[in-house]
Amino acid sequence: MDDHPTQPERLSSAMTPWLRTGVPPLTVVCLGVVAVGLSLGYFDPTLPSLARGLALAVWMVVSFFVFKWFRSLRQVWLDGDDLLVDDGERRVRIPLREVTDVRQSRLQKHKTITLDLTRNTPLGDKVRFVPHFALMPGFMDHPVAKELRERRERALA
Repeated sequence: MDDHPTQPERLSSAMTPWLRTGVPPLTVVCLGVVAVGLSLGYFDPTLPSLARGLALAVWMVVSFFVFKWFRSLRQVWLDGDDLLVDDGERRVRIPLREVTDVRQSRLQKHKTITLDLTRNTPLGDKVRFVPHFALMPGFMDHPVAKELRERRERALA
């Protein structure tokens, strides 16, 4: 009998807290400086007023999506046949048998993995995370996605 419990295996990148809390404001501020500079004519005083207003509108729309995308990232650990999912404020345990699909991005430089769940949890009915970095062609499955699919199948059997 093993008296030492195993440590949960981290599936998400250690950079996740930075991606969730640091990247969105930094991106929005940098884009904002450019948008405000364009709208006030600092970069090109001959820029038409329509283009100046459009710069501000684009900044607002892009800012919304940047916050939405990055804030949806979660920290994920594998603990036996359960996932531990953390959003920085709370941690939820989700059995692997409650995962209906494991999807991964193909065209992003840093892959994201999305887990569809059978039920709504306090963190939603999907879990998105950036797995640890693995150098591989875009058409191949990330090792974490592959492992999750296999472990899910075993949990369902």
